Amino acid sequence: AVVLREGKEDPAYTPGVSVLTPGVTGHWINDREMAETNYKSKNPDVYKFRQSLYKREVYARYKKGTLLVYRQDLWHRGTRVTPGAQRYVMNITYRRKDAEWIGNWQGGWAKRNYLLCWPERRLESTIANLLPLQRTVLGFPEPGHRYWNKTTLAAVAARYSKFGMDMDPYRKAMMKERAE
Repeated sequence: AVVLREGKEDPAYTPGVSVLTPGVTGHWINDREMAETNYKSKNPDVYKFRQSLYKREVYARYKKGTLLVYRQDLWHRGTRVTPGAQRYVMNITYRRKDAEWIGNWQGGWAKRNYLLCWPERRLESTIANLLPLQRTVLGFPEPGHRYWNKTTLAAVAARYSKFGMDMDPYRKAMMKERAE
């Protein structure tokens, strides 16, 4: 199920809204009913927002052998598998050559460290407290890179500022580029 974007000002796609996903705001719950029960009692604002997404959901039409390709910023969720049936999934990430910051969510260091550090959010805290040069080693675009704009700055700030990440180097480099 997906939520289609309705223009540039769509509230489901504004910067920072991606932090309202289960993998970012708390425990990962891969069951809609359990997740919504949890959000309703523990985070009513997230619950309300997610209910608005469910009203906009559309289901992909498919037949055996269908390939589904979507952007990483698309609101999407899995649906229940019919009892006795199987669903095969292969998560592969494609990117442009100059988009080094995009990686694949496989069993490498990023996923392993994220899962090991999940309850305390240590990985995000560590990333937030690195110097910009240190972050580039992990795949963050350097300050001044064409990746940085108003939207990407807001999205990264929404995820990492609460852990102490200083966005000024990225913001200042972007302003300098625009002034030249």
